[in-house]
Amino acid sequence: MSETTILTLMTFVLAIVMHPDVQLKAQKEVDSVVGPDRLPEFSDMSNLTFISAIVKEVFRFVYSPLLSECSHVYYQVEPCPTSRIASCDN
Repeated sequence: MSETTILTLMTFVLAIVMHPDVQLKAQKEVDSVVGPDRLPEFSDMSNLTFISAIVKEVFRFVYSPLLSECSHVYYQVEPCPTSRIASCDN
């Protein structure tokens, strides 16, 4: 797993633990759309609006600080001085 995947999963777990009311509402939505007999599928996503909002919020929370840091970076191009590499045949 990459660092961003781990960071995203950790952010989700932390947010859900801190907001049990959101977890309960999300579970009720999944139960009402999918039912107890199967797991959710991608075709269910259009009916899982609260779950979709949670996913977007986790992505926003994780990636917003990363993107804001990039917007403040200033690059200055400097010419690289030429150098000679000494031969190993001396």
